[in-house]
Amino acid sequence: MLYTTDLLLAIARELEPKVAEIGGHVAIGGSCVYRGYSKKDMDIMLYPHKKESPLVYLEVWNLLVSLGWEYAKPNSEATWIPDVLVMQKDGIRVDFFILSR
Repeated sequence: MLYTTDLLLAIARELEPKVAEIGGHVAIGGSCVYRGYSKKDMDIMLYPHKKESPLVYLEVWNLLVSLGWEYAKPNSEATWIPDVLVMQKDGIRVDFFILSR
């Protein structure tokens, strides 16, 4: 599948109000931003509104699952780290990076 900046932006726009409900914001990155496309996946960063209120991993997981996202085996060891949720929905793969301030 070819992932594009337009698709990444559409997902980010859809997620932003939902992530705001748990105290976060959505940001985009990766090759879809600097190259305009990716053949592997897309990267979305989730970060807290306030440094005093970090995002809770389990709340992020529950939110994404409630929106139809499900766990996907990472493509590489690079994304096999605790603060990255590798998820998929309708054949679309996204690495969700949970950031702190």
